[in-house]
Amino acid sequence: MPRKGGRDFTPQDTRDRTLVTIVNESLARTMWPGENPIGKRFACCEAGPKGRADPVWHEVVGMVADVRAWGLDHQVQPEFYMPMAQMPPSAWDWIGRTMDLVVRTRGGIVPVHELQSIVASVAPAVPIYQLSTMQQKISSTLERSHFDTFLLAIFATTALLLSSVGIYGVLSYIVAQRTHDIGIRMALGASQGQIVWDVLGFGMRLAGIGLAIGLAGALAATRLLSSLLYGVRPTDTITFTAVSLILLVVALIASFLPARRATRVDPMVALRYE
Repeated sequence: MPRKGGRDFTPQDTRDRTLVTIVNESLARTMWPGENPIGKRFACCEAGPKGRADPVWHEVVGMVADVRAWGLDHQVQPEFYMPMAQMPPSAWDWIGRTMDLVVRTRGGIVPVHELQSIVASVAPAVPIYQLSTMQQKISSTLERSHFDTFLLAIFATTALLLSSVGIYGVLSYIVAQRTHDIGIRMALGASQGQIVWDVLGFGMRLAGIGLAIGLAGALAATRLLSSLLYGVRPTDTITFTAVSLILLVVALIASFLPARRATRVDPMVALRYE
């Protein structure tokens, strides 16, 4: 974790010394907004004599950047960290069952058998299991989200195709129903460009109404989508603008074919059309 202020833990931070802690930026903003958290104190509870919970004071000696400690699909939470040497005795059983070790290497990835040999030379009785690279760890936490996003992408693409076919079908029907009207207008001197703009304008108005309804629904559903997004807000302006432009372009293309067909209507045929 990048250190944003203060110091790291040292071997001198033992149980008989002042209890120290390192906080993340979220906790610092929550407890001391606009202030430097270094040197601040806060009380935490530990099991005291006869199970009584006594407030125990901790001094903040450092601050680190926020991390998604519980997974990339979880929001950043206010957190503080304690040196293992100062953990209360009641916590050691839990620590022993849940401890993970992270090895940072220089250059390439160290083979698994080398890590096992190194640990075995120091502590032969300690078992090693569930070894993986950091990239594998991150990928495993994203598998479900990737699958959900893939399904949503398929549904969104299908909806886009259906909307395009729907716009084309509606406009084709409208042009067929207005064939007589188009013939009269062309007989009275309306140009092909005017007919095209008329049909395109109708199609874009339909797309605009649908887009407005869709944006309202998307804004209402942002809370459901927030768990699938990383590094972007559910109400991201750039995303909403880009998607809206894509839908408008698709609607424009879907409107163009009926508009072009309307310009090829023979006025004499259109006047006799029922």
